[in-house]
Amino acid sequence: MKKYIILSLMMLLATASFCQSKMPDETKIKGNNAKFTAIVKDALLKGRIDQGRGAYSINVPKSIRISYDDFRRNMRYNNLVVIKNGNLTTKAMIKFGNRVPAIRSAEFMPENEIGYYLARVQSDKLQKGKAYIVLGGSSKAVDVEWSGRVANGMIEGSGTGVAMLENGQHYVISGKYINGIANGNCTVTQVTANVEDGMLDPSKMITKDKSYMVSDFINGYARYYKDDKWGFIDESAKVVVQPKYKKIVSSFDSDGEAIVLNDQDEEIKIDKHGSELGYSDHQNEIFAEARRKAELEEQERQRKAAEEARQRAEQEEKARIAAANAEKRRIDEIRNAKEGDRIVYCEDWVHTETNTFLWFTLSERRDAYTMKVICFVEKNVDNGERLQVRVGAVESSDKRYYNTPIIEGIRYEKGDVIWIRPLENSGWWME
Repeated sequence: MKKYIILSLMMLLATASFCQSKMPDETKIKGNNAKFTAIVKDALLKGRIDQGRGAYSINVPKSIRISYDDFRRNMRYNNLVVIKNGNLTTKAMIKFGNRVPAIRSAEFMPENEIGYYLARVQSDKLQKGKAYIVLGGSSKAVDVEWSGRVANGMIEGSGTGVAMLENGQHYVISGKYINGIANGNCTVTQVTANVEDGMLDPSKMITKDKSYMVSDFINGYARYYKDDKWGFIDESAKVVVQPKYKKIVSSFDSDGEAIVLNDQDEEIKIDKHGSELGYSDHQNEIFAEARRKAELEEQERQRKAAEEARQRAEQEEKARIAAANAEKRRIDEIRNAKEGDRIVYCEDWVHTETNTFLWFTLSERRDAYTMKVICFVEKNVDNGERLQVRVGAVESSDKRYYNTPIIEGIRYEKGDVIWIRPLENSGWWME
């Protein structure tokens, strides 16, 4: 049974290569053979062949009998062909190398058991040897059923095989091996197999649990890939650097140093024991370039900040000069005020409207407006230091809102005469 499980694993994991077969001249075939040929040809041309696990299947009506010659004539270019016939008899043809050894059939055989069934007649195609499987950071030589060569008890060359450990774990290995050690982009995948009532259930046996890959050996070390991370193994298949890096930049050189990429996308140097020795020369160049770039960016930022500060200072100076000139004109005009001249007092106000619900503010609107008190000069005392003026009117820049400014603490009405000190209050302007 162990042999059957191994062989079935290999049969079902192998990739079935499909080539369209050369069809015979249908005019030379009579009866059911011609019908069968036509069915196969139609399926090939129209893509009606269903690809299963390592097999191609065609549904054929129960009324058509299938012979050995029918298989060889129509399907001899395929690796594995399954004919599902109406009489519940399954027939299959398998090709090894350049020859078709036999047509096999079995009454009421489920399609998922075909690999197990056919493996029994091909047991002489596999070699028994040993290979090293990396388990938990160390290696172990295990028995392997191997499709390639075996030398001195160890598997050699390229091929595919299945290893069964004592604890029931199954590993499917493929690639190139030298003296039982993976060498040349080899893959190792742990699978699970389920055997019930002495038969193999392929639908439950290709569940990937663990897998890893090993590259070519360089200076005695090979790259080791597992769980989306990279490390190294030595020629005894022992893990010397745990797979924890995102990428191997360069393998170990003659000085025993390798360069790897960590989770921060930084290149670091490591020794054969996995100790980190610092950043690589290339990474240091990257850092230096980043520093140069950062320095240039900082210089540019400071230049822009200085330019913005200069422009702000220039604008502020212009505003200060303009304000000073405006104040000088205001004072000069007030000092030269004559009886009957119009002088106004301006004051800015803000009207706020708030829309609330319970204790919550839903919206708020703010409108700015200016109130202007229009007066007329009656007396100018001490060159504008004091003016006697008569209130003429109070106006608002927004007709929706109105307020009466208080001037120097004095409440007034239209027509009132008041004394003011306009030089001391910048709200007064001559009009």
